[in-house]
Amino acid sequence: SGTVEALILLDSGSSLADPFGSRCVLQYSDGRLDGYVYPKAALPLWDEYSPRLLRLALRVGTEEQTLPFGMRSFRAIGGKLINNNREVFLRGTHDGLLFPQTGFAPTDTESWLQVMDTIKAYGLHHLRYHTACPPEAAFLAADMKGICIFIVTPDATGSSVKVRFIGGGYGLT
Repeated sequence: SGTVEALILLDSGSSLADPFGSRCVLQYSDGRLDGYVYPKAALPLWDEYSPRLLRLALRVGTEEQTLPFGMRSFRAIGGKLINNNREVFLRGTHDGLLFPQTGFAPTDTESWLQVMDTIKAYGLHHLRYHTACPPEAAFLAADMKGICIFIVTPDATGSSVKVRFIGGGYGLT
């Protein structure tokens, strides 16, 4: 049991200044963190045109961990997909993690940034995976480039789980 200091930061700096008025203290016990981080100022939104990343900084005593994330408003309205109040037409492809020159997917962010640049050069903004999940470096590179990654997982019967939109979020069927 104890407390965790939480703070939302701009990704571009290492300063622990609180640009959004988000500093708060959360309680944790039994490995569970309870509470919410409510910024007082509007956070910059993430999309394919402006992939603005933020960092959530968590501090316990002298240890600190930061996690990158992007904020967006994504919802379905009348059969249309809306991201940050802009209509979106999904333009993407399936990626089976085929890398014939090496026989395996890269695990470094720099290599994945090159992959994401190629995806963007073709006018695409999302990748779908159903045969495997890419490494963490792929997710970071995608966040940096404004690309969404969709992972489709099989259920216990071997059929794919379908993603459906529910109000302002996602649901699984």
